[in-house]
Amino acid sequence: MTPFRMIFKSYIQRNREQFITVANGQGVPICGSGNIILESSIVLKDVLHVPQLANNLIFVQKLTKDLHCSITFFSTHCVFQDLATGKTILTAKEQSGLYLLESDDKNKTKIMSTTRKMTYAYTQKMSLKI
Repeated sequence: MTPFRMIFKSYIQRNREQFITVANGQGVPICGSGNIILESSIVLKDVLHVPQLANNLIFVQKLTKDLHCSITFFSTHCVFQDLATGKTILTAKEQSGLYLLESDDKNKTKIMSTTRKMTYAYTQKMSLKI
């Protein structure tokens, strides 16, 4: 889920009202969905556009399933590895209790700096902020 419309590669606006429930129990509207490219070969599919969110949020289960990867968390960083090859596909450094995604993609870095830092946070619901 993301509040940032500009980071979608493809986008479908939703005409009927649908909501997600956030941590405080409030329902916030979903405005659309689509695909987001994290890196040149890493595509997040069916990402929800929720403008009232403060940060990007991604669920660990969906990420590991869609990208066919595992995630290992350490106190200073986390590592995303392809299940078939064992190759590291993404890394994130811990900063103030959050995991900040590291990107080699210069265009993505520009997008991140013009919106917000993309961070990962491990939560009780096994989700990550991006």
